[in-house]
Amino acid sequence: MAAHAPVDDSAALARLVASVAEHYGTLDVLVNNAGVTRQIPHADLDALADELIDWIFRVNWRGAFASVRAFRALLAGGDGGLVVNISSIAGTSGFGSNVAYCASKAAWTRSPARWLARIAEDVAETVLAAATLLRFTTGAILPVDSGRPLG
Repeated sequence: MAAHAPVDDSAALARLVASVAEHYGTLDVLVNNAGVTRQIPHADLDALADELIDWIFRVNWRGAFASVRAFRALLAGGDGGLVVNISSIAGTSGFGSNVAYCASKAAWTRSPARWLARIAEDVAETVLAAATLLRFTTGAILPVDSGRPLG
């Protein structure tokens, strides 16, 4: 089952948790893939309005946290669950659409992947591999970055 819920809506997350619990009883894999941003030059601090900063952190940081918090009991059931946080290279490199976005991605997890159309399938396959093959891997960062940090 794949499901969507706005990560900045705790009531929607609670409804989703109840639905998953009713149908499955446990949760094997939680993929946090939400992310928002707006292009603003890093040096233009005045253009980075408080409302934009709050929105970015509400979705990118608090949303991932809220999802794990909401699903933690279901993740602990069964064989234990896997949480995959799709982040951005901006979280480790500091290069991204704006400074708040980079900070929001660094605040939750280091960058496991960069969402580019040419690697979306690789990201999905990495999530599948982590869920099915890497059963004893925990706390690991799996970079799916096409070698980007190498230059």
